Amino acid sequence: AEEVLRIARTLEVRKAILKERSPSCGVKWTYGREGLLEGMGLTAALLQREGIILVSDEELKGLP
Repeated sequence: AEEVLRIARTLEVRKAILKERSPSCGVKWTYGREGLLEGMGLTAALLQREGIILVSDEELKGLP
């Protein structure tokens, strides 16, 4: 997560598309020991705290 944040800063990333349900990248849902949980993964949280706009890959489904 820290390395992704470092790269995002270096590249001046403003928006990121992340894999929903990933333990690290989930934007709204993530997997934990208890299974599927509502909440953000660590990488997603770090990027959001940095002010990066996050979009889930699932939000892109159905777009032209």
